[in-house]
Amino acid sequence: MTSTIGTTQLKIVFARRVSIAPASRCDGIIATNTQAHINVSWRSICLNRGDDQSSRGTDSRAYCSVNGVSSPLRLRVASFERLGLNVSATAELLSAPEIGTDIRGQVEPVHVANLFYSGRTGEALELATTIRPELPLRNLSQAIALSLWSRVILETGERWTELAVWMTSALENGVRLGDRAAAGQAAYSLACLHFSAGRYIDAGRLVAEAEVQLEYHDPVGLLPVADAMQVGVACFSNDSAAIGPALNRCRARVGEAGPLAHQQP
Repeated sequence: MTSTIGTTQLKIVFARRVSIAPASRCDGIIATNTQAHINVSWRSICLNRGDDQSSRGTDSRAYCSVNGVSSPLRLRVASFERLGLNVSATAELLSAPEIGTDIRGQVEPVHVANLFYSGRTGEALELATTIRPELPLRNLSQAIALSLWSRVILETGERWTELAVWMTSALENGVRLGDRAAAGQAAYSLACLHFSAGRYIDAGRLVAEAEVQLEYHDPVGLLPVADAMQVGVACFSNDSAAIGPALNRCRARVGEAGPLAHQQP
């Protein structure tokens, strides 16, 4: 089960097998092909879990090659199945002089994740802050970048005040803009801050708001961990009647495959 204790509760990035509701009310916010893109990403991870994805004996750029062109999608899949083990691959790709703005925008969040999971949290936070998007979120890479910025701050304990201020504004703006993904991420991040401070009633209120928003559009797979936080809130607020339903929702979203490595404590 996904842990919700302390700051490790924020397992918010890159779910692959949760049920993601269509962005039926986010017209113009996320590109129309994002849903198909993310479904391919997570299905690829799920179907190839544990398989050796190397090519010609290397896991770097050769792994990500499609007709001679590095594929950020394939690199993303490789990196999030092998958390922190592809730092050199993403660093190599970002250092290539021919890399374009579009590919850079897709690879930089992957590099943040690789830095973070390899223990280079200072570098991860610096890059995550640099690439943090403004609202509205316009594609999957921006949604990933925002969730990573939040996660790195929450896990390291650095700059929590800045996170609280920024996410409070993001929640308000996300609702105003109809950006359900951003509003859901913001509400969840704020819930994590309250949960870590022992303010469980406030955490429960915010995680409920996060779930309302994310049921419309959840590009980074926050819904199962939001349910997991609901379990924690119910436990620590002595609401025994709410524990079972929240746990069942969490398990249903995760499915028989179980959580990936980045969703574990």
